[in-house]
Formats: sequence, structure tokens, C-alpha cells
Amino acid sequence: MENHKLLILDDSMVMSIMNDNKIVSQIHAIKVAVDKARATPGAAGIKKGGCTPCQAKARNVAINLMLVKKTIAQLPDESKKKLKELLSAKQVRIVYRNDAGKIVQLTF
Repeated sequence: MENHKLLILDDSMVMSIMNDNKIVSQIHAIKVAVDKARATPGAAGIKKGGCTPCQAKARNVAINLMLVKKTIAQLPDESKKKLKELLSAKQVRIVYRNDAGKIVQLTF
């Protein structure tokens, strides 16, 4: 894997992390968040537009992604360091909505 100076964790990258058993198995907090996200309806994939059930599914996927993003942002420093190693990145940036509803951009 190539070494990244700054890796931005967008939705597609978060989905990749959720499906990467190497990362999920090594960082327990991410495993818990992924398991919780997969237990809720709509975790299979992202669909845009469509009928009301499809819109509800897309909304659930967005909520699940935000849950995993918040978990990554709140990881202890040791786990963040491990995640950077696993992603081959010197720095990682993630944008998420905190509990107060404010959009936060975090680089670690």
C-alpha cells in the first residue's frame, strides 16, 4: 500500500474501513461501531433517490457512516496511531458531526 502524507476519510474510505477485517479486528472500538452499524437496517450499501424505502435505507446508511466516523474521531491516541499505520498514512483527516450537531474537521 502506498504511503499517504494526508489521507482524508470520506464516506467511501469509511466504507472500506468497515469492510477491512484487518483494521476491524485490530481496533476494538471500530469493531464495536461497525457491528452496531451492520445491525441496523440499511447497512448494505448507499443508494441515492428512489422510492421512500430506498430513501430511508440511504438515510440509515448515512447515520451508520456517521457513527463509525465519530468512533474513529474519539479513538484514544494509541488506536489512532495504529489506524494510521494500517492505512499507511502520516496524517488522517476526518469530518464528522459531533453530538451538538456541529461539523468538526479533525486531523490526527
